[in-house]
Amino acid sequence: MTFDEWKSHQSSIGLLSGSRRRDCICYPYTTKVGWGKKYQSHIVNCQTQGKVTKLSFNEYLYKCFEANITIDQIGKSGNSSKVYQLGRIDDTGEYTVNTCRFITMKQNSAERVQNGGSTTQANKIRGIKNPSKGFVHLGKSNYRYVGDYVTPMGRFITTKDAAIANGCGTMTVYDRCKKCDRVIGKQATHTLRTLGQHALGKTYRELGWYFERLEDGRT
Repeated sequence: MTFDEWKSHQSSIGLLSGSRRRDCICYPYTTKVGWGKKYQSHIVNCQTQGKVTKLSFNEYLYKCFEANITIDQIGKSGNSSKVYQLGRIDDTGEYTVNTCRFITMKQNSAERVQNGGSTTQANKIRGIKNPSKGFVHLGKSNYRYVGDYVTPMGRFITTKDAAIANGCGTMTVYDRCKKCDRVIGKQATHTLRTLGQHALGKTYRELGWYFERLEDGRT
C-alpha cells in the first residue's frame, strides 16, 4: 500500500475529514476528528513542554504510515510494549522528519532515562537555574519567555493563563495571537459565534489579539 492509498483508506473510515478553513493547522483536513486531533495534541504537548516540532501534518501522517500503526495504538497509558508514542532519537532535539519516529512507550521511556530522565526534562521546562536550592525562574525571567500574548482581557505570558481569562482553549489563543493579521471570513463559523458577527472582515489584531515579541530576538 502506498502512502496516498493509506490516506485514502483513512478518509474512507472517517479518520481524515476535510476542512474549508485554510488557517487550520491540518488543512486541507480538520483537527476535529481522528488523525487531526492526534496532530493537534502533538502540537499542544510540544508547546507545553518547551519542545520544537517542525513536522507538518502530512509528515506526521507519513510517520504513522511508516510505523504501520493504527490510531488506537497511540497514547500515553496502557501496555508500554503495545502503546506507541512519537519519540525523538535519543530524546533530544527538534521533531523533524529525520529525527523522530513512532516507538513503543517502553522504548521512549528508556531513551528518556538515558538522556537524564523526567526530572531533567522538568528542570528544562521550568527554567530551573539552581535545582539544589529549588530556585525557579518564572514568567519573564524564564529562559523560555519570548513575548506576551495580548488579548481583549489583558496581557499574558502563557497561552494557558490567556485561555483561562478569555474562556477559550490554548490553541485558540495561540492561533489568534500568532496569526493576528488573518482576516476573519464567513467560513470561520466558530469564531463568529464566539466573537460576534461584528468580527466578520476584521483581523484578530483589530479585535485586540496579537503576540508582542521580545526585542532581543528570542524565538
